Amino acid sequence: MDRRTFLKSIGGLVLLGAGGLLASSDSTRISPGGSPDVSAAVGPLLRDDITLRTTANGSAAYCGRLHVFDVDAQGSQFLSYADGAHTIDEIAARTGQKSKAAEVAMFFVTLGQAGYLRNRVEVSLVEYAA
Repeated sequence: MDRRTFLKSIGGLVLLGAGGLLASSDSTRISPGGSPDVSAAVGPLLRDDITLRTTANGSAAYCGRLHVFDVDAQGSQFLSYADGAHTIDEIAARTGQKSKAAEVAMFFVTLGQAGYLRNRVEVSLVEYAA
């Protein structure tokens, strides 16, 4: 499975290289009412300038007027908790993905690598021998 297929299966994340113009006037600010302190964040924290617009399949994210990525309904749920106050485990549990916390983490790692998070999400993998 290639990386794009993997990402589309986990939260439906599709990062775009170039964006289109903003078409709708109803948007939801990811961090309403102010900027949370990055140093106090315990989980993923989206950049202040990222807004989400509901689409038929999930959400489209914009940075200003630039369309930067799309997520499916599950990815929209993940992003609704990306306020810095929720850990990856909490996000996975609240969205019914507790058994797939590693995939939720990879969703946010990918967003961070693309520059859409204000903080860094790190994942430690541990292998247990039976």
